[in-house]
Amino acid sequence: NRKRNMTRLFEKMQTHQYEQVAANDPDAPLPDSMRPLTQADLDRLNDVQTMEELRDIYMHFLLYYGRDIPKMQNQAKKKKKKKRKPRKETVIGEDGEEVEVEVEVEGEEEEEEEEEEEEG
Repeated sequence: NRKRNMTRLFEKMQTHQYEQVAANDPDAPLPDSMRPLTQADLDRLNDVQTMEELRDIYMHFLLYYGRDIPKMQNQAKKKKKKKRKPRKETVIGEDGEEVEVEVEVEGEEEEEEEEEEEEG
C-alpha cells in the first residue's frame, strides 16, 4: 500500500517535471537545480523488499524533490480546476420559469484524501 502510494507520487513528480520542461523550452538544457526522476528511480522503488528500504528511498526522494512537492500539488490543483467545468442544469425558478443553474461536480474529496495519504 505504501509502496503503491509512493509509486504514484514518483509518477506525479515525473509528470510535473515533464510539464515544467515542456512549458519552458524543451530543447534547453535542464537547470542545475533540477534532477530528473528517471526510470531507474522507479525500478529501485519497485525492487524494494523491506520497510527500511522503502524509507531510504522516500528520504532520498525528499532530499532531491521535497521542495518541489508543494509546486507539484499546486499545479495539479490548478489543472483540476481548469478540467472541472461546472455542469448546467435546468431548474424551475420561484416565478415558474425555467432557469439554467451551474452545479459543481462532486467526487474531488476522494482524490484530495489520496494526496494527503501520499504526503504522510
